[in-house]
Amino acid sequence: MPMASQSAHRHSHACGQPCDFHARRTDAPLEIIGCTQFGWLLALTLTEGHGKRRTLLIAADSIDADRFRQLAVSARRAARAYL
Repeated sequence: MPMASQSAHRHSHACGQPCDFHARRTDAPLEIIGCTQFGWLLALTLTEGHGKRRTLLIAADSIDADRFRQLAVSARRAARAYL
């Protein structure tokens, strides 16, 4: 299923604050510095290299099971290496 242009994608969080995480384009690589898994939900803490942190939530049913498992393992390893 084709996705709409990410630059046009904006939404608000439950608190009413607009979210521009999806619309941002950056040349700085994102690094996983934290990871928590709550069964079907993976919460990643990312940094853009200049110290700004972002949280990315990934629901298990948003991607296929093998990719979710691979991402969870990679994220745990990356987070462990950061500590």
